[in-house]
Amino acid sequence: NSREKFAEIFLETTGDESDFVTTNTAYSVYETFCELNSIESYSKRWLSRQVNSEERISKKKQRVGNENPQPCYIGVRLTEAGWYLFHEI
Repeated sequence: NSREKFAEIFLETTGDESDFVTTNTAYSVYETFCELNSIESYSKRWLSRQVNSEERISKKKQRVGNENPQPCYIGVRLTEAGWYLFHEI
């Protein structure tokens, strides 16, 4: 299923606590991926279950810059392809 391949292509699991992606950013990239591939996107909750199934990734609130803490996936970062889609949003 191409939806399940999303994390393999656009997210790199590092297990490093200093690497993180906000859940909103990950979902925005996921929605763009689905649009470009003409497939219906699943819910943010579904994506969260997919990402959290990797044991080196956790989810917690993290301060991003000067903003209030936001829900983030910790131990993961966007791949080059992920950043490309993010900038297309």
